[in-house]
Amino acid sequence: MMQKIKYNRQTGMTLVELMIALLIGLLLSAAIITVYMSNKTTFWETEAAASMQDNALFAKRLIGDEIQHARFSTGVGIGNIIDGGLTLPNGEDCGPAGVTGLADLPSVYAVAAANAPTCLAGNSVKSGTDVLFIKRVAREAPSSVENNKIYFKPAALDSGQIFLGSLGISAINDAITGNADVESGTGSLREFIYRAYYVANVPGRAFPQLRRMSLRGNGGALEWFVESVADGIEDIHFQFGIDNSRNGRVDTYVTAAGVDSDEDWKEVHAVKMFMLTQSTRSDMGYTDDKEYTYRDTDGDGVANSTTVTGPYHRKLHQTTFMIPN
Repeated sequence: MMQKIKYNRQTGMTLVELMIALLIGLLLSAAIITVYMSNKTTFWETEAAASMQDNALFAKRLIGDEIQHARFSTGVGIGNIIDGGLTLPNGEDCGPAGVTGLADLPSVYAVAAANAPTCLAGNSVKSGTDVLFIKRVAREAPSSVENNKIYFKPAALDSGQIFLGSLGISAINDAITGNADVESGTGSLREFIYRAYYVANVPGRAFPQLRRMSLRGNGGALEWFVESVADGIEDIHFQFGIDNSRNGRVDTYVTAAGVDSDEDWKEVHAVKMFMLTQSTRSDMGYTDDKEYTYRDTDGDGVANSTTVTGPYHRKLHQTTFMIPN
C-alpha cells in the first residue's frame, strides 16, 4: 500500500520581504545615527562657545579690575612712595627703559610685543599683541604678612614705603615708627602689586593663552612669578584715553606708542581693550575665514583688521575701563 507524502507550505519570509526589512532597518539606523551626530555636534559647539565666553568674561573681569584700581595707594600719592632701595630682579627693565626702582614704575603702561622689556624675555610673548603693566596696592588690609609678598605702609598722610614681607610686621612698623600717623599692626598695611598681562604662545597647543607675570618677594630679593590666566585669548590691544587739557576729562584715545612721555602716562584716565578670543576645541565642520576689525591699534589713524583661518570659532570683544584714581 502506497503512503501519501504531505508537503507543508513555507510559512517564513520570502527573500524580497527579508531585503525590505533589512532596508527599513538600515534607514532607521541611519536616521538614529544622524540625529545622534547632530546632537553631539550641537553639544560640542555649545560647550565650545560657552567655554570661550567664560574665558573672555574672566579675562575682562580680571584685567578690568586691575585697570580700575591702577594708581590706588590708600590716599597716598602714588608718586610719593619710597621703594626702600628695592629694585626689579637682576636689574631688568619691566616698564619704561632704564626704570628699575619700584617707586619709579608707572601705574599704567603698555608696549607692543615687539618692544617688550627684558623682564619678559623667554616668556613666549605672542608677536603683534600688546603688553599691559599695572602698579597699585591692594584694596584690603591683609590678616597677616606673607614672606613672598611685597607690602606698602603709609608713613604719613602724603608718603609711604615699600617693604618685603620677609621682614615681618614688627620690623616694618619699626622702620617707620615715631610718626603719629602710622597705624600699628597690619591695619594700614597693603600688598604692593606690579603685574604684566600678555598673550603667550603655548608649545604643543593650537591656541594661545593670557598670562600674568607678578612681582613678588623671594627671601631678601624680588622675583617674577608667571601664571596662566585664561586659554584661548588670541590677541589683545589697548588704547589709552588721555587728558591733554588737564581738566579731568579724556580728550583723545591713542595707542601705547602715542603716549609720548611719563607725564602723559599719568594723565591716562581710561583704557579701551580689544580682545580676540578663540575656542580651544576645533570644529572640523567649520572654517573661520572672517576678517575682524579693530579700532586703530598702530597709531596711524586707520582701523586695523586681522584675517584668521582654521576650524576654530572666534569672537572680538571691546571694553572700556575708567581709572578713577
